Amino acid sequence: MELPPLGQLPSLKDLEIHGMKILEKIGLEFYHVQTGEGSNSTFQPFPSLERIKFGSMPNWKEWIHFEGTNYAFPQLKTIELHNCSELRGQLPGHLSCIEEIVIKDCPRLLETPSTLHWLSSIKKININGLAERTLLSLLESDSPCMIQDVVIEECVTLLYVPKLIMRSTCLQHLKLYRLSSLTAFPSSGLPTSLQSLDIEYCENLSFLPPETWSNYTSLVSLEFQSSCDALTSFPLDGFPALQILDIHYCKSLDSIYILESPSHRPSNLKSLKITSLCSFKVKLKMDTLTALEQLWLRCKGELSFCEGVCLPPNLQYISVNSSQRTTPPVTEWGLQGLTALSALYISNNYDVVNTLLMESLLPISLVSLTISDLGKINAFDVSGLRHLSSLQSLNFEWCEELESLPENCLPSSLKSLIFLGCGRLKSLPENFLPSSLKSLIFLGCGKLESLPENCLPSSLESLRIWNCEKLESLPEDNLPDSLERLDINICPLLEERYKRKEHWSKIAHIPVISINNKVTI
Repeated sequence: MELPPLGQLPSLKDLEIHGMKILEKIGLEFYHVQTGEGSNSTFQPFPSLERIKFGSMPNWKEWIHFEGTNYAFPQLKTIELHNCSELRGQLPGHLSCIEEIVIKDCPRLLETPSTLHWLSSIKKININGLAERTLLSLLESDSPCMIQDVVIEECVTLLYVPKLIMRSTCLQHLKLYRLSSLTAFPSSGLPTSLQSLDIEYCENLSFLPPETWSNYTSLVSLEFQSSCDALTSFPLDGFPALQILDIHYCKSLDSIYILESPSHRPSNLKSLKITSLCSFKVKLKMDTLTALEQLWLRCKGELSFCEGVCLPPNLQYISVNSSQRTTPPVTEWGLQGLTALSALYISNNYDVVNTLLMESLLPISLVSLTISDLGKINAFDVSGLRHLSSLQSLNFEWCEELESLPENCLPSSLKSLIFLGCGRLKSLPENFLPSSLKSLIFLGCGKLESLPENCLPSSLESLRIWNCEKLESLPEDNLPDSLERLDINICPLLEERYKRKEHWSKIAHIPVISINNKVTI
């Protein structure tokens, strides 16, 4: 099998060849070299091509490169090779315009020094699953480079940060993923031009030396996931320009704090997300984080704040998930004083949720509230929500034991109500839904049997019911005239009911009806 002579197409700019599973060789015919033509030919294949990608070609073994007076691919900027597991040999040479190279799951591919001259033009490199000898030839150049974006994934033999990264004076983004043999950064650190650093599943890697952190005046985003097992605590003000900090599932991390330094700078941190595998301590008064807008704290043990919680004053979003006790209690968090708070997500902590729902502790600025993963709670007293005059969205997610809710407890501003995975919910109180509600959704409420005749408000515009196997009927005689859309999916009793004309006629006035994704307008 051969590829057609695509090299003769003068205007071709983008070429992608994918899934040719029986192709074993790409030869000179690909370039449109005529039989008997020698190396003195003035023909230049692919004169306009800017991007070429080969993918999922498991039997491709050989790529013969064009050797003429004029080099092939004079305008090529991007080359991508994906899942070509048998490809051997080297990459094309003389790619004077190349800016991006992506190599994934091509473990036999070799790169030789003869092509290293084009590394000076490269801006992005993404390599995955390459052997060490490939890395040493591709990334160990001593030449100056302008590389800006580097991703290295699943190169299990990589022992140290390649020279190409260290010699770049304009490196902006670096991602390291599943590099099990990488244990340390250079003592001098990384290029200080870095803007984002993402480290995932590098368990044996020791993080940057703390004495170098203040040098990273451009670093705005830092993410760890299941990495740096030796890291036990993290100072939030170590990097002077940091705005986004995500730390997830780092084995030993159990606290955050602020450096006690005379040269303490105001924090620029805007987003802080931490998922801990153990109990977690916030060892600082968080009101010093005046720029913080998003706070996400999840831990499998106890979550504790220092005495006097003092949450950041400009928070807009909070997500808290703690499977054990939270100290101090939520009554001391000062949530009412967070006048910018618009969204709150509380999960897996009955004491926090129960207190918030019963007492008026939430700020009136709150627009969205989600309550999730409370498997043992069968009823809520949500009287503490009535004062929330800005609340528009209320979600109950995976409250699997929830059976009932009280009447007349929701704020008059509510527009959207979602029940997701509330497996024991059988019905709603007749006077439960406020007159402002526009969207009502039930997803995976397997025991929902009925909706009271007068429960749907006259403002309702959308009703979605999915995976509610026991729901037999809707309040057909009291469907509001405002209802514009009805979605029913995987609700066998409802589906069977509305196959019959006498029942279909009672919902036929709704402008858009979708049953198992078949839409009737």
